[in-house]
Amino acid sequence: MKSTQLFPDIIIPDCIINAVRSGLLADISWENDEAPSFMLTSDCPRDDDDQIWRLYVDHQNESERGMALAHRYTISSFSDTLLETNDADKALASLIAANKDLS
Repeated sequence: MKSTQLFPDIIIPDCIINAVRSGLLADISWENDEAPSFMLTSDCPRDDDDQIWRLYVDHQNESERGMALAHRYTISSFSDTLLETNDADKALASLIAANKDLS
């Protein structure tokens, strides 16, 4: 899997693919999202959905991203943004660290 079923044109980096395959992350992409999204499987399901951090992966090519100057990786909940970066490893590590902070 180098892309998701709903977003075949967005290449997902190996570190995120490996995290999905190992069971660490779940692909929670929705048809109405602009980009694929992932969350830690330990957060599935939760009642406090507003506090769940999601990792969004946008296009590699900046000109194809939904917003001008957008970063490729964004970690956000429904009400807050934790991180915007172009580094996949940093995004994944930050998602895991944020989950530990909520525990």
